[in-house]
Amino acid sequence: MTFAGKLLFQSASTHIGNSYSASLLFSFANAAEAGIKKALSCGAKSPLLFVQSKRYAETGLVSILGAMKALYVPIEVREQVPEKAQKADRLGVFGDAGAKIELARALEAGRVVSRDIGGSDPERMAAPRVEEYVREAFNGTDVKIDVVKGQSIFEKEYPCFGKYCH
Repeated sequence: MTFAGKLLFQSASTHIGNSYSASLLFSFANAAEAGIKKALSCGAKSPLLFVQSKRYAETGLVSILGAMKALYVPIEVREQVPEKAQKADRLGVFGDAGAKIELARALEAGRVVSRDIGGSDPERMAAPRVEEYVREAFNGTDVKIDVVKGQSIFEKEYPCFGKYCH
């Protein structure tokens, strides 16, 4: 077999045992993330993820999600340094995981929004900016956005939240 980049990295799952559990799935995601990070650190621009597991149905999906996590670039970097807005030109997927690509793309789009909001600088993602970001992120989709504003509404409708929201 010939590889265009002439590099091959193996990143094995660390799960040992016969049980199907969250730790098994996390081990596949972590292995995929580590492998893609290693490929990127060696200069790869189009890494290929190979997943083969006939034993567990969701290992392909979680492996793709782990690989996509390795490709995430924080919103501040994407906005301030556009030439570093992406770590790779593309991510290839080969093996059992191929059928899960569209689902993984949809899930990762949501995870990117979540990381951007939750992992960003507090000033960058203050409440008004979160609203702006979410409206922009879901513009043109079927997602309906309602924004709750006002201390009195929080105190009445969400008393636990309203108590701490000043």
